[in-house]
Amino acid sequence: MITLLNPRTVVAADGKSCTVTLDIVDQPFNAMLVTRVSHHHTNPDNPAHPRRIQSSSEAVFLESPKFKGAIPNDTIAAIFAAIAPQSTFAPAVSQSKDGKITVASETPVTLQWQVTDEVKPHPQVSGGPRPEVVWTDIPGATSGALADDAIKPGQWKRLVAINASGRFESRPVQRPLPPITPVTPQ
Repeated sequence: MITLLNPRTVVAADGKSCTVTLDIVDQPFNAMLVTRVSHHHTNPDNPAHPRRIQSSSEAVFLESPKFKGAIPNDTIAAIFAAIAPQSTFAPAVSQSKDGKITVASETPVTLQWQVTDEVKPHPQVSGGPRPEVVWTDIPGATSGALADDAIKPGQWKRLVAINASGRFESRPVQRPLPPITPVTPQ
């Protein structure tokens, strides 16, 4: 079955047209047994060539006497996200206990690591709000990983992920201070 994957969408500057390029992959589609809703479509210019269009929770399928194809729903959503970013979500960032970060986004995402020397979290000042922590971008730190030696021991780091729909800031993580070796008098 022909499956259309990996959409690359270019929207015209006026926002009134777009070009979508898809990878055409001949592969079995696992969702063939999913319950589907069928629609029969007949092209008015060629009524002798009927098509069946089916939609499921996984994809939209098109079947004609000589062709079977599928467009996964994720592909359709990614196309609409490129055309109308408000149809998608801000970057979703997950962070494991060991600090590994995974970013999910349907639209292009910009990554930026930031650093602060301030203690996190700030203690609340009696009678007032917590003071803001001042974060500074780390020059050139725009990938999904940051080497420990990019910041000083005791500093805090976080990853900021931004796409057309919003922004997400990872949980701050502190670079540990080196162990203290006690000096014993002789």
